Amino acid sequence: MGGSSSTISNSATRINALQIQSSASGKPIAWIAGRNRISPNLIYYSDFEAVAKTTTKKSGGKGGGGATQKDTTYTYYAAIILAVGRGPLGAIHRVFRDKEVFSSLAQIGLNYANGTHDQTVWGFLQTRHPAEAIAYADTAYVFSSRYLLNDNAGVQNHTFEVDGRYQVPGLPDGRMALGCRVDGSLVGKFMLRDGTVDRSTLKLDLDGFIAKALDPQSGYAWAVIDTLGRIGLALRVDGTVTGKFLLGTGAVPRKALGADLSGFIAVQLSPESGYVWAVVDAVGRIALGITTAGKTVGNFDIHIPDVTGIEYLKPVHDLLCAGDSLTANSSQVSWREQLAPLISARTIVNGGIGGQTSRQIAARFGAGTALVTVTDNQIPASGSVTVTALSTLLLSTPATNSGTFTLTGTLGGIHGTLTCTHSETGDSSDVYTFARDASGDARYSAPKSPFVPDVPGDGFYTEIIWMGRNNLDNIEQIKADIRAMVGMQKTVEKRYLIITPPLGGNPTPGTSTGEGIGTATYNNCIALEDWATTEYGDRVIKIREWLMQFNDGSADDLDDVAKGVVPRSLRLDIIHNTTISNGHIARRIAYEINRRSW
Repeated sequence: MGGSSSTISNSATRINALQIQSSASGKPIAWIAGRNRISPNLIYYSDFEAVAKTTTKKSGGKGGGGATQKDTTYTYYAAIILAVGRGPLGAIHRVFRDKEVFSSLAQIGLNYANGTHDQTVWGFLQTRHPAEAIAYADTAYVFSSRYLLNDNAGVQNHTFEVDGRYQVPGLPDGRMALGCRVDGSLVGKFMLRDGTVDRSTLKLDLDGFIAKALDPQSGYAWAVIDTLGRIGLALRVDGTVTGKFLLGTGAVPRKALGADLSGFIAVQLSPESGYVWAVVDAVGRIALGITTAGKTVGNFDIHIPDVTGIEYLKPVHDLLCAGDSLTANSSQVSWREQLAPLISARTIVNGGIGGQTSRQIAARFGAGTALVTVTDNQIPASGSVTVTALSTLLLSTPATNSGTFTLTGTLGGIHGTLTCTHSETGDSSDVYTFARDASGDARYSAPKSPFVPDVPGDGFYTEIIWMGRNNLDNIEQIKADIRAMVGMQKTVEKRYLIITPPLGGNPTPGTSTGEGIGTATYNNCIALEDWATTEYGDRVIKIREWLMQFNDGSADDLDDVAKGVVPRSLRLDIIHNTTISNGHIARRIAYEINRRSW
């Protein structure tokens, strides 16, 4: 016996033309700087095609009968051109289509014309639609003669990651030329071009900031500073722009970063002007701009009247003397003491601790990091807590085997005192504790939390930096620490002197030095001197060479000079200075300070 059969047919609605969703008449062609993700505009389509596909499915039981189901769907294609931007452009790197990401145009059947002025007409148009054959000169576009559309016969949402015509030299494509972080710090890489700025109308306040022309001796031509003279943005005399917001103890509140910076706004410019983008004042004069050559320029030479607090553009006269025993020098009349009457009256801070390395010295003054772990990872409500781990022993010294050193600062947001009780058995056995200033709630202190020391002058003192003798076997570390000490000054103008380590040796009469020419110690010292003078020029005092001229003419002193070390008549021991040699050092430092009017 057999049953009857039936056929069920389902067909999707056929769409007869491309459904336009993203084409816009009159939409401007994008001018692209750097690497950007760009939404294209549909500027041409033709040859719409709907391809039917029918699938058959049978169902039914034994003995015949059952049903046949036929389903018809449509796949749509069209020839399209999507304009990307004003050409010529660089490569297209990634393609974003709806929620999919592709590494090349070829993966989705697209081709690319990069928008040269003389680009040829697409061959498909010349052959199939000669009346519509346009070259689209100076327009970069992607195209396909048979592009798969979506189920609704529309062009999917596309964006293309493309290299723009205008790039910033020296920066990876598409990376920031100028950025302000949410903590208020400013980063950037900039080059100067003369004659691009109208210098007459730049304003003074910039949301609490003022503009100031500086003495070129400072290394800067112009700066934007806060009301205390701390730098926000500065133009160096070599034309590069630098900026770092260090405003008191905190960052710039996000709400205080206004959209218009007191009359300055950011605008996109027509490239015919020579600029792609600029910050301009209320009447359109350029303060900072990115040129079509890819350079960021800011050429300022503005005379601004003096204002209260402007002296803080430069460090105060007080001196911070950072170093080891060559600075502390307690057994003789120190160079610090002899320096005082040779210069104008001021505070001179003794920042020397004997036996310390450059790393320890830098950490004491906030130019290096000391990571602290305390017992049970908690600062108690009152009293002290033992430090169980410390990345840099910033108060330890082999020169002192008993007693204590203290340093105030902040740990985990709590201000207090770090104390080192020295052990007779060496630095590694020193005991450190931290005691908060005032009672309060117990607070969690994460392992390896940074201890932030209080710095004399808070980064506004003139610095005398003399360190490295106790780790002369690691000159790369010394270099890093010197850079960090110079960088800790918060002012526009940096005022510092760097004294390089001396050499000495056995002071016993008739015994030649062990630190002279040809030794590893000597070679390291010379290498550090050469680096320092190359990096910092006449801010460097090569004390080894300076003191050799004051030899007493004896055979031992002349032997020391021949070996390239400090004459022993000027030394108490292997390395430490006498009162006389400290006087020579004081006079040299005074000369450098006085000639610069510091």
